[in-house]
Amino acid sequence: MCIDNFFQNPDEVVRYAKQCKYYPSETGEWPGKRTKRLHLISPELHRHFGRKVLATLFPNNYENITYNMANVCFQKISPEYINKGWIHVDGPADLTVIVYLSKHKKCGTSIFQYKNAFPTPTEELMQVKKKTYKEKSFEQETETLKKNNNDFEETISFNSCYNRAIFFDGSQWHGAKQFVEKNIKEDRLTLIGFYYGINSTKFHVTENNRL
Repeated sequence: MCIDNFFQNPDEVVRYAKQCKYYPSETGEWPGKRTKRLHLISPELHRHFGRKVLATLFPNNYENITYNMANVCFQKISPEYINKGWIHVDGPADLTVIVYLSKHKKCGTSIFQYKNAFPTPTEELMQVKKKTYKEKSFEQETETLKKNNNDFEETISFNSCYNRAIFFDGSQWHGAKQFVEKNIKEDRLTLIGFYYGINSTKFHVTENNRL
């Protein structure tokens, strides 16, 4: 799902995001820096965002929808990240939401499927990814990144657009098209949310009633 003009006042959200403190991943799990989880630093924005996400997905029933946990934070990635993103999944998240909050137009997200029956990313590749993001050794990253991403084919492509939100299943393979755009010096800023245990308080989803 792709929703443009997601926030009514995106400039206010960006203004707040720029006031936050950002931290790199200690293990190199992801590129750039992220804030602490939103429920810790801005519970009101966390609740507003979660309610808006549910209302977008379930407009006629969102008050009866719950989730067990949500990991929501701002993320910024500087232009020093010269390569594409690694194709990966966000499992076990049921839902991933990304809101683009910078002026980039070509730094969106693509959804992929594995060319063969089952993906088999090796631990060696994952260790290279983590080492790259920790040490910012992007020149050495190119060949290994290509080795990882070449096993996939793109099925959906979202361009980044200011205040655009995209929603997709956390188990879908996906990756950033790029982090750098010519003539744009600002960091690629997004609000990202991972939602777990989404269910209805009235009609519980079970294996028996899934189509």
